[in-house]
Amino acid sequence: TDSEYLFVYDDLLLNTYHFIADINSETIAEDEQLGILEAVRNEDGLSALSKIGYCKKDLNNDGIPELLIMQIDDKTSDSYVGSRILAAYTYKHNVPFNILVGTSRNRYYLFEDNTIFNEGSNGAAYTIFGTYHLSKDESQLAVKDFYFTSPIDNDYSQIGFFHNTVGEIDLSKSKEFEGSEDDFWTLSNDLSNKIKSYEVISFEAFDESNEVNIHEFPVSGTFMEDAEIYMRLFKKDVRCMYINKCFYAYRKHENSV
Repeated sequence: TDSEYLFVYDDLLLNTYHFIADINSETIAEDEQLGILEAVRNEDGLSALSKIGYCKKDLNNDGIPELLIMQIDDKTSDSYVGSRILAAYTYKHNVPFNILVGTSRNRYYLFEDNTIFNEGSNGAAYTIFGTYHLSKDESQLAVKDFYFTSPIDNDYSQIGFFHNTVGEIDLSKSKEFEGSEDDFWTLSNDLSNKIKSYEVISFEAFDESNEVNIHEFPVSGTFMEDAEIYMRLFKKDVRCMYINKCFYAYRKHENSV
């Protein structure tokens, strides 16, 4: 159930918050932080925090929500919206597991049906775009379709158009695209038009202290489900308001109970 995974990304979110807030010209990023660093390298702490957000979305319908770190595209009076994914995580073997990193040359987005769309380039001769999905019980993306351009016989005056289902720029594993050059770019544009924006929580609004968080739970659970939630709260130093029931759980030190 979703309640089982309420807190699994807490430490990761807190670390990401501090990474963004402390970014400066000398910041060195881990591989999974490269997209975040690139997006806000020239921003100061508060400004950087307002440009990155996160949301949780179950990408493969296995009951475990994935965590998406996204670049904020727009801000209204009461919400933030983003479309480009800078990093994404699933939860496997009791730890968050990185499944993708998005940079300016290798961008990731999401369709309404949870298909992950990837597009990028590495110079004028190499362009890629493709679709992926996260299979159940998997910690890596599975390729649906992958399209790319590449010089033919290393002749950069002749650019070919190719397709495969392995996700690699490898002519030996690919077939020529079935269609014209115009068809190739039309397909790319059609896929780009499926990109959706999603409401995110800005890191500007993230609780830096991470000591007391407010969570609400429905009253539909069984006694054992309630007990499990309460035990989880005692382990997390959190305060809980149970709808129609007030349950206050706060433990300052892990060994205090």
